Amino acid sequence: SPVEVIKNPLPLLLSLALGISAILLSQIQILRGVGYSVIAFAAAETGIERVLEIDASSCASSETTAARITCIRDTLAALPGSEFQLSNGATFQVTVEAANEGGCPINKNYCVRSTGLYLEARRSIRAGR
Repeated sequence: SPVEVIKNPLPLLLSLALGISAILLSQIQILRGVGYSVIAFAAAETGIERVLEIDASSCASSETTAARITCIRDTLAALPGSEFQLSNGATFQVTVEAANEGGCPINKNYCVRSTGLYLEARRSIRAGR
């Protein structure tokens, strides 16, 4: 039989348009999530830098590694919550771990685990010193 001519192509076109729209919307959400992830990673990196700054400026005179870790932890605990929020709305949380504590390798003085948060994205970094 010859090819049938579609008398009313509207339902077919509507289905096609809805299918393409669904694909495009999911791709836009993925791309937005990638952008949020980059901002969360930058916030986590800021947390690491903040701890290293505290170590160098406030705790460098500590005589032992344990005293240095205590100094860093105490200084972090004394900071107001606004110190952990960036101007773009991202935040970070930091944890300082001694060697052989919480996964920190035994050959490090201490490790810093920083988690950056931005909207629904969360990225973590661990650095050892």
